Amino acid sequence: MRLIAVLLLFAVPFTAAARTPHFDAPWRDRVAATRAAFAAHPDRFPDVFRDVVPPPTPPDFPVTSANERWHVDGLLLSWACESSAESPDSWDRLWLDIIDAAWDGAHLYIYLHVDGHSDDGDVSRCQQMLQQHTGRDPSQATWFTEDDDHRLDSIWIRDYGPFFVLDPHDDLNIVDAHYVRYDRDNDDAQPIHFADEYGIPRFDWGFATEGGNFLPNGHGICIVSDTIEGLNPQYSIPEIEQLYA
Repeated sequence: MRLIAVLLLFAVPFTAAARTPHFDAPWRDRVAATRAAFAAHPDRFPDVFRDVVPPPTPPDFPVTSANERWHVDGLLLSWACESSAESPDSWDRLWLDIIDAAWDGAHLYIYLHVDGHSDDGDVSRCQQMLQQHTGRDPSQATWFTEDDDHRLDSIWIRDYGPFFVLDPHDDLNIVDAHYVRYDRDNDDAQPIHFADEYGIPRFDWGFATEGGNFLPNGHGICIVSDTIEGLNPQYSIPEIEQLYA
């Protein structure tokens, strides 16, 4: 049985702004406009787009991308745990339900995201909430707080978190893509933190993508959308296909 850690994301509309569509034009039109603008004026794009040299060297061995149907060994969560332990609000109840459902099948790695400054007091409060409302022993999960050296910008760990792959010996490795949207540098650094914390080999992909736009089947087929073209206007479609390969 293959065991591998995977990521989880669920959408939570915290504010009216979060419910507003990000884009005012069809995405395909925006991709075409982005690529045309880059071709005309690459100097006006961020450095990550202007850097047209080959990306960092990938693993020099074949890897297998995690398929979401595989048995799950671990689950990463970014939890915006903000209500009281005695009275979790509807948003915290969503996280509690997910944690409770995953508990018996995977080890939980919980990043507390509380205004970018979660501390031991937040851990205690959220652990108490978890125990009171699920009956689970919170000490059985792994908890991460935020400080000046490690913090997050958002809960969307499905997008910015690690890509887990297996090497030919079925050992776990991390491929770390660039998360370039919305200037969330702290989110982009999360895979580095997790890899360093557990000594997992990490390879910098040098390519911009998001976890929610990456659907591999574990047998060589990968499905992405043309979002990837908009995130990487410096590459042609054949070059993008080669980067995935």
